[in-house]
Amino acid sequence: MGEQQLGQGARELPRRFMTKKCPYCSTTLGYDETICLGCKKKVGEANEYGIAVKPGAWKAYVSALVAVSAFLGYLYYAIFLN
Repeated sequence: MGEQQLGQGARELPRRFMTKKCPYCSTTLGYDETICLGCKKKVGEANEYGIAVKPGAWKAYVSALVAVSAFLGYLYYAIFLN
């Protein structure tokens, strides 16, 4: 009765750590903090060792994909259409 309902099949996992460490500068942070106080970089959730996960660099991957696509398009134009 005292258990909180989260939905079908969902359950809250217990926290193993009360704090986490910044992966960039090793500053100790609170568990719910998302920006490091030492280096001002974004950090994610803590992994199994208590170190915050670096957030994904999806913008870098998208821009690299666009650049490679543009280069391949240029090669196709230069080789096959001329």
